[in-house]
Amino acid sequence: FIYSVLVIVTAGLYLGGIEAYLAVMVFALVLGWMNALYFTRGLKLTGTYSIMIQKILFKDLFRFLLVYLLFMIGYASALVSLLNPCPSSESCGEEQSNCTVPTYPSCRDSQTFSTFLLDLFKLTIGMGDLEMLESAKYPGVFIILLVTYIILTFVLLLNMLIALMGETVGQVSKESKHIWKLQ
Repeated sequence: FIYSVLVIVTAGLYLGGIEAYLAVMVFALVLGWMNALYFTRGLKLTGTYSIMIQKILFKDLFRFLLVYLLFMIGYASALVSLLNPCPSSESCGEEQSNCTVPTYPSCRDSQTFSTFLLDLFKLTIGMGDLEMLESAKYPGVFIILLVTYIILTFVLLLNMLIALMGETVGQVSKESKHIWKLQ
């Protein structure tokens, strides 16, 4: 359904001369090729694997992302509250034209929470850095929270996801002949 809607929106944008059709079209292309996987269910060679992928995406990965999102929001709100607030632009006085007010990562402003969520995600996949550590009120507590976040998300949650996926693959493999005939 989503694929069909994206194709229709892409066609409408293209006919309307709007260049943003390309951004919509790439999502339609990805979903279209994933939709082609559905038609491989009837083949003995690939039927079981397409069912495994479907069950992993909609069952295991969905549960993992829900728990991961809750961890990320909880730790981000705790860690952002440990950052020092940014001074307001009123602190510049009358020289506002050449005054620069510091922003995240040197202090906490109104955009910090969303940026910090992205930084926590980067830390989870190993691409993050700890620039914001200098602006923490209590650097020791900040480090302890970051370490527990990394241990819980990277080590525990990702290993649980791998175990869940392995269990799903095992279940589908046991029922593979029955599932293939059913398709």
